[in-house]
Amino acid sequence: MLLSVNVSAGMLCALGALPAAMLGVPPQRRGVRRLPVVGAAFALAYILGSILGQVPALAVAALAAAAVGAIRAADVRPAARILPALVVPAFALGMNETLPDSLGLAAAFLAGSVWAALVAAAWPRRQPVRAATTATTAPPVPDKMYAYRFAAAGAIGLALGYVLDLEHVAWAAAAALFIMRPDPEAARTRALGRAVATTCGVVAAGLILHRGPAEIALAFVVVAAIAAMIGTRASRWYVTSAGSGLVVLLASGAASADAFHTAFGERLLETLIGAALAVLLSRSARPSRPGRPRSS
Repeated sequence: MLLSVNVSAGMLCALGALPAAMLGVPPQRRGVRRLPVVGAAFALAYILGSILGQVPALAVAALAAAAVGAIRAADVRPAARILPALVVPAFALGMNETLPDSLGLAAAFLAGSVWAALVAAAWPRRQPVRAATTATTAPPVPDKMYAYRFAAAGAIGLALGYVLDLEHVAWAAAAALFIMRPDPEAARTRALGRAVATTCGVVAAGLILHRGPAEIALAFVVVAAIAAMIGTRASRWYVTSAGSGLVVLLASGAASADAFHTAFGERLLETLIGAALAVLLSRSARPSRPGRPRSS
């Protein structure tokens, strides 16, 4: 709605919906209340990143420590898996901004999550069909070194952003953190998928802005992209990566042409750097031993 009135403000609110789009809308109403909690954690991590990001050495060390702590916590408590999946990447992404600019985006992230929760709570649901299960497989034995490899991917990506004097210093770090998985094969697949999808989203944004679309057309594209991200979050086609690249670049283009051209090149470059780091650091992983099947 806001996009049709003020494109710049509407783009900010659209960016605020990205955490909810990445997390996905819970299938049950009782799970909806976690959306604002995740949005608040995402926003706080983003603000903290923007503060520490002003001191490069401190930022790199803090990101590495946060990454190790997140993986350790996720190994102990399943509910903490949201930390390496979303909160630590948000901490890295905050280092792209400075105060007070980061406060506006953080507020948008929180508002977008609250709005997503309100819509999800009011949306009618069908009773899910439960499939009968006879046996399950115990989770694999965790790789004790994965926490350090996860931290190294983010820290090296962030350090490269500072060394190369990039405008968005933390995009490579965030890409590496989003891609990293304990299984090397999964990391390679995600690296290729996210790189291709992000490239498609960035190129699509460039083509759209090149045609000088009307504001209502931009609003339609952004709403469609967010809806596609939420609806296909579990898809293997990495629509979330393409959609986030599209929305971020359209927001940059709505701000100014110079901001768009900078973001266009850096988004592609840093996505490739992050993907390469995730793949290289995953190669040192030893395959985890799966647990024995057990009866339910």
